[in-house]
Parts: sequence; C-alpha cells; structure tokens
Amino acid sequence: MVSINQHKDSHRATVSRISRWITDDGKQNYSQNPPTFGDNFVSPMDDKQTFQQTFKINKPKFNDLWAGILFILVFLGFAAVLGITLYRYSKYHSFNGGGIYNAGNDFSLNTNTLVLFAFVLVMAFVLSWGYFLACRAFTKQFVWLTGILNCAFAVGTAVYYLYKHLWGAGIVFAIFAVFAIICFISWIPRIPFAVVMLQQAQDVARMKRVHVFWVAFIGGVAALAFSAWFSATLVGIYTAYEPSNANANANPACAAGGCSSGRVIGLIVFVTSAGYWISEWIKNT
Repeated sequence: MVSINQHKDSHRATVSRISRWITDDGKQNYSQNPPTFGDNFVSPMDDKQTFQQTFKINKPKFNDLWAGILFILVFLGFAAVLGITLYRYSKYHSFNGGGIYNAGNDFSLNTNTLVLFAFVLVMAFVLSWGYFLACRAFTKQFVWLTGILNCAFAVGTAVYYLYKHLWGAGIVFAIFAVFAIICFISWIPRIPFAVVMLQQAQDVARMKRVHVFWVAFIGGVAALAFSAWFSATLVGIYTAYEPSNANANANPACAAGGCSSGRVIGLIVFVTSAGYWISEWIKNT
C-alpha cells in the first residue's frame, strides 16, 4: 500500500520540476535552443504527396484503340467504294445523263437522282438551320415533330424503294425505319427532360462569348459535304453494278461483267452503315 505521505512527496517533486521550466514572468524557459535548418533542408513528407504529384498532368491516352483503327479502315473502305464506282460512272457518263434530262439509264439511280440529291441537301441545310434557330420558342412541339417525321420519312423512303424494286436500298431503309420507330417509342418518357435540357442549352448558346452557333455552322457544313459524298457514292453503286431489266436499256457498265443485285445490296449495306458511323463521328466531334 502506498501511503499518503508518499503521494505528497511525488506531487511536490512534480511541482518542483514544472516550476524550474517557468520563469518569473510566466513564460516558458526551454533549456534547448530551437533547431536551425540550412538552405538544403528537405522536410519529411510523412508519406504525403508533393505538389507535383498531387497536380500531375497526365499524358494523353488513347482509349478504345481497336475502335479507332476499325473506324479508319471503314473510312478507307468507304472512300475506295466511292473511287471505284465513280470511275465506272464517269466512264459511261453519257448513258446516265448530263443533267436533269436526256438520261438513257431508265432502270436505276442516275445523274437525275444526283441532281435531285443536291437540291435536297441544300434545302435540308437551310431548313435545319432555321429549325435550330426557332426550336427555343417551340421546344416541346419540335421534339415531338422531329421524332414523328423521322419515323415517317424512314418508312416512306423504304416503301418507295421497295415499290421501285430497288431491293438493296429498300431493305436497308426498312431496317432503319423499324429501328427508328422502336427508339422513338422507348424515348417518349424522356421527352420532358429532353425539352428542359434543350431549352437550357439554347439559353447558354445565346450568351455572349459563347461560339455555339459558329461551331454548329461549321459542323453543318461538314455534314453537308459528307452527305453529298454519300449521295454520289450511292448513285455510283447503282450505275456501276445494277443489271438492267428485260425491257430497259442495257447497262454498258455491265458489258465486262461484275454486275449483280447481290453486289449492289452488299455495297449499299456497307456504305449505309459506314455512312451512319462517319456521320455520328462528325456530329460528336
């Protein structure tokens, strides 16, 4: 048992030691001087990151490299189809017509179709730009109208091609029409949120020092140029490889062989899929 006197002696010793550390004016009196550091002193980090490590700028990293390589190959294939088909088209240009009239090709797409595509592209660019400027005032109506017209035009295009017995284009556009209808129906619950987001985006785009309209204009011109390229490729495929009907003028491009409906269908499927991918890349870039 520790006695009370021993506790008192221990307490007196502790108080005595503390009193030696404190001066008469109440300040601490350290027996050692504070440490001094030289110019080359490096403080311990205690496993903490430095400023350079915390705010490290990572080098650019390519994600989905395989998809990028595949996209380049698809683009080169699209360009190769255009080169081959336009060569065959230019070789028999007189047969396909030099303008709106006087075309000997009465069984497939020809120069008349190419001229029509040119008018359609110009009108599409003008109307889309007007749509872009006016959609803020009638946002909800524009969203509904866009979805309905997209499905209606897809179905109408497929029906027209099938009626004209252009099976390759008809089947492809029929598939896209079914896909468009399924997507639109599934997106109906999200239309209110899309309306709010589109209105906010339009308000931000109208602010000063925001160049959304210039970027949209440049992107529209790029999309217009690619659409013209796609239209020329589509017409070139038909004029180069579509066999003529029994009661129509013979296709001179088929004299050396190589024409078949199967080849036309395969090329149409490829250029349509590639064109959709490239157009989406242009839109998102």
